[in-house]
Formats: sequence, C-alpha cells, structure tokens
Amino acid sequence: MRIVGVALAGVSISLLFWLVHRILTSAWCKYRDSLNADAETQLAEMFVFIDLSLFWPLLVALGVSLGFLVWLLSDSVALSAVVALGVLTVPRAALAKARVARATRLDRQLPDALRMIAGSLAAGASFSSALNAIARDLYPPLSQELSLVLREQRVGIPLQDALNNFRLRVDTDSVAQVTTLLRVGVESGGSLSALVDRLASSLEAQQHMELKVDMLTTQGKMQAVVIGVLPVLLLVVLCWIDSAAMHLALSTNAGRAVLVLIVMLEVLGVVWLRAVLREISA
Repeated sequence: MRIVGVALAGVSISLLFWLVHRILTSAWCKYRDSLNADAETQLAEMFVFIDLSLFWPLLVALGVSLGFLVWLLSDSVALSAVVALGVLTVPRAALAKARVARATRLDRQLPDALRMIAGSLAAGASFSSALNAIARDLYPPLSQELSLVLREQRVGIPLQDALNNFRLRVDTDSVAQVTTLLRVGVESGGSLSALVDRLASSLEAQQHMELKVDMLTTQGKMQAVVIGVLPVLLLVVLCWIDSAAMHLALSTNAGRAVLVLIVMLEVLGVVWLRAVLREISA
C-alpha cells in the first residue's frame, strides 16, 4: 500500500508540474506574440519601420542580466525575479509614452499648419495643393500624416475618408476638430480660409491654456514632494543636532503621539494635494 501511495503521489506531482508548465508556457508564448504584434503595429503607426526579429530575445537577455545583477547585489531571489519580469513590461509603457509624445508634438504643429493652409487657400490654391505644400515643408510627425493622407487620396480613397483615417490614427481633440472642419468644408465647397484661420487661433489659445495648466500641475506636484520630504529631513537634522530632545520624542508616549499626528497630517496633506491635482488635470 505504501508503494501504491508513493506512486500515486509521484504521478500527482508530475501531473501538477506538467499542468503548471503548460499554463506558464502558453502564457509566455501569448505575451511574446502579443508584444511583438503590438510593437510592430504601433511602431508602424509612428512611421518607424525596423526589424523586430531580435526584439524578444534581446529583451529576455536584458531581463535575465538585470535580474542576475540584482541578485548579486541584494542576494534576494524574489527581488531579482520581480526586476527580470518587470523588464518585460517596459516596452509597452515606452511605446505608450512615445505615442503620447508624438501626438503632443503633432498637436503643437497644427496651428501653424492651419495658417499655412488658410494662406494657400486665400491665394487661390486648391486644398490638395495646400496639403501637398505643407507635407513637403513641415517636419514630422505632421508631415508624415499629411503625406499618408495624400497617398491615400492618390490611390482612389476619397479625401473625406483619408481625413477620417488620419483622425483614427491620431486620436486627439485637436486632430478631431481639424479633420471635422476640413471634411465639412470640402463637402460644402464654401470658403475655408477664414474658418481655418479662426480654428488655428482657437487651437493656439487652447494649447496655451493647457501648457499653463501643466505648469501649475507640475508646480503643485513639486510642492507636494517638498511638503512630504521636508519633515523627514527636519527630523534627521534634529536627531543630529539635539539627540537628547529627540530621544524623548521617540521614547515617551507623548512624543510618539506627536510623531503619529505628524504622519497622519502628512498623509492627509498628500491625499488632499493629489485630489486637487486630479481635479485640475480633469
């Protein structure tokens, strides 16, 4: 009976190991395929065309190397495993940040581009000619997107659909306003020059306000950091200058109560500032 029990236990452990191995292998392969596909798609949308055949092996090698280095420095297997697995999540965050930065640069180019379109239309040029001139004279990323709009138009896609594709690729409020105005203006056949110039002024004022809000938000974040770090630095300085007095604060009930109150007020201040910044950002 003991042999049968040991055999059953061995079979159970083997089946459990096989099941866990199968699940982890499947999850690993799915994440690898989805990461490669997302990276290729998002880089292509940003007009970055590179060979990604070595992307996953290099990423795994980097994760293993950093995990091994952390293990040598900290002698912690758990921390090294977290670092190694964390490296695998960095590309998605980097791609998302790059997309946001590219969209922001494109939005900053829109007012000048709209004024160039308005000037060309007022001079009697056609809308396609104005887009072609802007795509040739401006810098990326707006020149890349407008060149793609023109190429789509040349292969037979209607201009309204090409502008709508532009809006879908760069999903920002500014691009949505511009493409909506251009589509309506092209369909109606009216004079676009004044409307485009007015939209350029509106977008410029809106961007100025957004920059001001970002500046105030950054200032509020720095204030939160200073408020949070300053009491800790002050506590360290007081411990160094007057250790006897700080010993009373750390060893007596009244001193501990004051320290607990200070910590509670710190946490309350951080929570309140985060709520204010969240309302400003919204």
